[in-house]
Amino acid sequence: MNSGSEFIDTSIKILESQNRESLATNVARDDLVEFRFRADETAGEFPQAKEAGERSCFIRDGGLYYDRVPIVVEQPIRFLLKPQARWSDIMSSSPFGHALLLNDRAKDVFSQFNADCSAEFTSEVQSHTGEIRSYTYAFLTNHLSSLNFDFSNSIFSITDAMGRPQTFVQIDSEDAYWRLATLAQDGTVPGCEVFSNVSLSKLKLRKNSTDGISIFGLGRFSRQMYMQRGLSEALKNASITGLEFKENSNLA
Repeated sequence: MNSGSEFIDTSIKILESQNRESLATNVARDDLVEFRFRADETAGEFPQAKEAGERSCFIRDGGLYYDRVPIVVEQPIRFLLKPQARWSDIMSSSPFGHALLLNDRAKDVFSQFNADCSAEFTSEVQSHTGEIRSYTYAFLTNHLSSLNFDFSNSIFSITDAMGRPQTFVQIDSEDAYWRLATLAQDGTVPGCEVFSNVSLSKLKLRKNSTDGISIFGLGRFSRQMYMQRGLSEALKNASITGLEFKENSNLA
């Protein structure tokens, strides 16, 4: 690691501006696009759908399913469109982008790409007026792990409860990341408040980390979801509704 910065321990250091600028020269990859559900007036209400009935179709075993899919005990999985929500080609049933409700138009576009490590379940969505539409519940478990990250060439930020960066740090391993997350929550990182969080500022991916996959997440490291630009362009060209896209600025 570079010298001239304050070390919290041997694997975590606070970056001074000159060291941060040298690492920030890693150019964000322009072949990747960040995506999320629309939560504006086009969605009406967010999430748009909720599971119908008192008994869930899923067997819950805790946590988010970054490396597996939930066990489904009944199909079709039935959802209710919330009263203020609007129909779209891709719909949300949770705040997290790793579970997508796809109608046939959206599914046709996704089928042209390798949405690796996904499971599909037949679903139905019913509106408050009684209209029922068929959807596919696509569950994405393709998440990169710390083995794909080049920590020594990455920058992380400590953000306050409002998500505003307070300081920037460099770490050398996944263990250091989780140790830093604990320190941030406790408010023991110099210059940071209690209940702070660790966020990605610029994450350097190892070579070939995203080869052969068109859509992925970052597991427990971030709730952000990404797709190859080719898939995002295909969705736009087909006028598929329900997602919004943002230029990638975090992955290099």
